[in-house]
Amino acid sequence: MKCPTCLQNTVPDRWTGFVTEDPDIRAEAGRLRAIYGGTDLPAATEKVTAADGTTYTLDWMRCGNEACKQLVIRIHKATVRFRGSAPIVNTESWLVLPRFASTTRFIDPIVPADFRTDLNEASAILDVSPRMSAMLARRILADLLEQFAGHKEYGLAERIDSFNKNAAHPRDLRENLHRFREVANLGAHSTASDQGETLTIERDEAAWTLDVVVRLFDYLIVTPAADKKMRDAIDEKIQAAGRKPIQPLPDDLSEAKPS
Repeated sequence: MKCPTCLQNTVPDRWTGFVTEDPDIRAEAGRLRAIYGGTDLPAATEKVTAADGTTYTLDWMRCGNEACKQLVIRIHKATVRFRGSAPIVNTESWLVLPRFASTTRFIDPIVPADFRTDLNEASAILDVSPRMSAMLARRILADLLEQFAGHKEYGLAERIDSFNKNAAHPRDLRENLHRFREVANLGAHSTASDQGETLTIERDEAAWTLDVVVRLFDYLIVTPAADKKMRDAIDEKIQAAGRKPIQPLPDDLSEAKPS
């Protein structure tokens, strides 16, 4: 299974399941067989017995990724239709948990829970309301720039401008935020074109705002934490070897520093 949360493959799969049948359908199928005899039912009863023998199977497992351990639940619907004495089986399967798995984005577990919750909610409503999804992404970005980049300006536009003034940040990331602001504004305010048509947020545009937020998670939270963990491990190794500790680099005076 490819986990819908962390997007990692789990090996081996350890599905645990149980099976149940629809009692009403089973009872009706039994009544019709008693009337007509056997399983060779007339065409007139096909609609009633289309779900004859319908079986529902639920199975579940946890993601094998130790950093994820997401509970995944599936449901399978097996429908048996009889044509004479030959059964024809049709099976449908879909995920029950996590909900809206088709729009799930991987978020590193190191990202604080409130940010992960908000991003998952924005992903969940992406197909239902792209505009509201983009608006939630707008709020996440504002909080992210405040808490992890130190930009405490009043509005999102001002925080983006402040972030983009720092040339130490990657150019493509700044260009994305430059456009993120406009997409977010379209979602937050009613806007009309020159022809008087109301401009709305398209699904792909809203999905892009979520992807930009995930990239900011990596840039501002995940990568710095991973780098610090490695530096600390190297420092401990040097200390264990009895060598002189590495001194911090001097402050950069001639170039802009990341916020």
